[in-house]
Amino acid sequence: MTIRRFFACLAVTLGVIAAFNIFLALKVDSVPKSIQRKMKAMPRIDILFLGNSLMQSGLDPAEFTAGWINPEKAPLAFNAGLGSSSPVEHYVLAHQSIEHHPEISCLIYGFRDFQLTEPEGYSWKELEGNRSMAYSMEPSVSASLYAPGSAWEEWRFRLIGALPALREHSQLWKYVELMRRDLQQIGMPKAKTNEFGRVADFQKVAETDLAQFQRAGEMAIARSAPFVPAIEKLIKMALEKKIRVIFVEMPVTAEHRGRYYATGTWQRYQAYLKNKMSASGVTYVAAGDWVPEDADFSDGLHLNSTGADLFSRKMTTALTKELKPKGL
Repeated sequence: MTIRRFFACLAVTLGVIAAFNIFLALKVDSVPKSIQRKMKAMPRIDILFLGNSLMQSGLDPAEFTAGWINPEKAPLAFNAGLGSSSPVEHYVLAHQSIEHHPEISCLIYGFRDFQLTEPEGYSWKELEGNRSMAYSMEPSVSASLYAPGSAWEEWRFRLIGALPALREHSQLWKYVELMRRDLQQIGMPKAKTNEFGRVADFQKVAETDLAQFQRAGEMAIARSAPFVPAIEKLIKMALEKKIRVIFVEMPVTAEHRGRYYATGTWQRYQAYLKNKMSASGVTYVAAGDWVPEDADFSDGLHLNSTGADLFSRKMTTALTKELKPKGL
């Protein structure tokens, strides 16, 4: 092969790669991008809801507003809950929302179990799906929260974020996975699904080993576990901007309450969180039992529409009558 031919082949290869990346950048949409567009399209936001899929499915802004004492003067709420995400992605969404809507006066963050004190992994396999937004939206910030002080991680996050073929790899494979599941279902009873996937998958996630659950809680208390860096940064950012911060222990099924939350471990951990939040100037709301019937859950984790309506109404009541957020 002559040098000229080699460089011609190289140019064609690079051209194909560049075209593929441009195609992905223009055509591949994602849930985080959709949330970002909707957030920017809002005329204003007074209350910002954050969290993972539990908040995404659990809080209905329309139902929340309708329950206000005077619906015509109700604050505008926006639900930025994002499925399969961690506090790092939540911080980035909060930062962008506050930058675009400086009028935000209250931030409500939903969590479950030990999410606020247990760090999330950030390997190539773990930062996929919705979590891949850590590469594309403020990658240097995400890197600093996942791996504080690591110049290598910041460089890696920036590089992946600049190449759609790398950052969107899981967006492509999800279609392959959906096809695989459809083929697997041929001749079998159709698996029950909801907006997040197969119900059976979430049932397994909800079934944590009790001994492991208790060990995690006791260890967190014993070492006076700090909030994960993203939560610490979220609190600091909000308080500096005089935004009230409220953490909500999201509703869980009766089975989860009876098996895990009724233990002395959870009650001690809950008390630990309340004291820690009080010292930080933020509010804790225990809403684990706000939706008492398991019929109001679509699986072992997520609320269905009926459960979401109930939770949203109770959230309105808590804000208007009990918490009385400043300026609302």
